[in-house]
Amino acid sequence: MRFFKFLAIHFCRFIASIFSQWFLFLIFGIIYCWNQFVLPNKIHSFFSIESLKEKVDLASKATELVRQMAGVTNPTAYLNYTTSLVNQTILSSRLHLMQTFANISHFVLTGLINIGLFCLMIYIIIRIFRTYRQKSHQRENVRLITKELMPKLESLNQEIKALRTELKALKDDKQNNLDDSSISRS
Repeated sequence: MRFFKFLAIHFCRFIASIFSQWFLFLIFGIIYCWNQFVLPNKIHSFFSIESLKEKVDLASKATELVRQMAGVTNPTAYLNYTTSLVNQTILSSRLHLMQTFANISHFVLTGLINIGLFCLMIYIIIRIFRTYRQKSHQRENVRLITKELMPKLESLNQEIKALRTELKALKDDKQNNLDDSSISRS
């Protein structure tokens, strides 16, 4: 039974040490969520990937339209088709280049943030164990101080009881003297 009490005390102390680091866990959670959900959107908007996708789609539709209109008898239509095809290729290559830059940037930034989160988690774990050890030392110090103070408090308690009995005896004597003097006056 004593072993279970020992485990319960240490478990509760450990849980309290974990909850005492709530602010660091909050910071960790905010950074993790920002890294997972906000950062990719910020990178895509920085490199304007979505607008480039729209431009590539419009260029491919325009190229398809010009290709359908090109005929053997109209040589300028072939020139327009070639220009439109070159424009689509340039936009497509720019899109792929920006996607590559975005992927590399996302990889590097996510890696740096993950390294920072890993360091933060190690710091949190160290703080938890440091707090746990500090609480254990505090409990041990309180136990030692209580052990030292208990005999002194018991002796003080005995002295207080003795003084109370003496005080009560003095009050009783004074009351008896007052009663005796009031009886002798009457």
